[in-house]
Amino acid sequence: MTTLLPFVALALALLAAFATRRATDRKIWKPIAWRSLVGALVLLAVLTAAAWQLRGATDAVSTFEGVVLGMCAAFIALGLNGGPAASLALGVAAAAGAKWSVSTGSFLQDAVLIGASLAALAAWTEGDEAPGAICSLGALLATVADQLGAATSREEPYASAGVVLVLGAVLIGIAVILISQSLSTATFRKIAPVVAVLFAAWGAVCCTRYMHLEGGPVSLFMAVVVAFAVHKMLPPTNPSDPLRSGVAALLWLGLATVSFGLAKSLGMALALGLAAAMLCMLDNRRALLTLGPLVGLVLYRTFREAHPDISRALDIGQHYALVGLITGAVLPLLPSDWLRTGRSAAGATLWGVLLVGLPAVLSLVLGAKGAVGFVAGLGLALWIESFRAEASVLPVALSAGIAGLLFATYGWTASLGALSRDDKLKFFVWTSVVVAVVAMALAAIRYRAPKAEAV
Repeated sequence: MTTLLPFVALALALLAAFATRRATDRKIWKPIAWRSLVGALVLLAVLTAAAWQLRGATDAVSTFEGVVLGMCAAFIALGLNGGPAASLALGVAAAAGAKWSVSTGSFLQDAVLIGASLAALAAWTEGDEAPGAICSLGALLATVADQLGAATSREEPYASAGVVLVLGAVLIGIAVILISQSLSTATFRKIAPVVAVLFAAWGAVCCTRYMHLEGGPVSLFMAVVVAFAVHKMLPPTNPSDPLRSGVAALLWLGLATVSFGLAKSLGMALALGLAAAMLCMLDNRRALLTLGPLVGLVLYRTFREAHPDISRALDIGQHYALVGLITGAVLPLLPSDWLRTGRSAAGATLWGVLLVGLPAVLSLVLGAKGAVGFVAGLGLALWIESFRAEASVLPVALSAGIAGLLFATYGWTASLGALSRDDKLKFFVWTSVVVAVVAMALAAIRYRAPKAEAV
């Protein structure tokens, strides 16, 4: 079953792209895209070298394979331009392909998130963020559910729970695409209840026939109900409304509470996957971004299962946890804000350097509490983005990649030993100098770059 899943995902991606038949005049392989790709490959070389130095040849090969797999999936998603269904399927295909390695499957899946995130950042410089970002989201949804499912049981139904759930959602999405082609946009938006019923039915089938989870259908039914309510509260055509985004966040937190106790938090990941896939198929990006608080909770639970020795409850009164929380909430938003005013391959590469380096530095300096706060903050970044007038889905990809990097590198940084306060201060000073230099370079590029065209 595990061997077949990546091929099933690829087949669904091609079917979705064929069904969509989107006309496009974009030339994705312009020189700037090549330069962005070169920058991403340079970062790949750095990651592989670091893995070789810290962990040895086996993990270096795994890092290379996983990052390349994620990059390829995101760039293919950009080339296909096949809509959310195709992009989600490609992300799931990459996450499922990483599971072929039994000994390092989880590690490879984390590396896939890093690669898809880097490719999405490079793809944004071409003016279309959505395919690469949605591909990265698909990899994230499959990865967190698979890893939490494996924590419940190593048996096949649980270890591949995320892949199977999202692929079923993609199949529903393809049916929605075919239906929408014969309807006007206004009419299509009226069939959202039908889409919700289809997703609820798939959730029930997946839980009862595939995983045999008691209480699973209730959690996934609630996920569909909440997703439908948020879709109606924040329709794609309406401007941002902070109050409604706040209410949506409360609804997602309520869903997390309902699904928390199902199979060691697997219920939260499954609810997230079904709700996110449904909102993608309804093409409601702002509603998708309000999932941020639920994403943060699921990332925290995944981090906890991967590194149980540091899994303490998040104590917001702790200074390091607060620093990590705020940093995680802000970091994924900065590149998209910078790219709104000027695109540059060199700038995308420099942002890649910061995004690859800062999580490891933070976990080394701030320790376990800072790392836990940082993971929780990544979800808040998406929620904050939903307040903006022109909401971007690029932070979705960046949060996924940063989370994957932290999952993969925390064991390395923890093995370096606890630093004294003086050593942390010195390391922080030197890191601040490097960040300041990169920031000045980005400011210079932004000042010289022409204004970005509206996307």
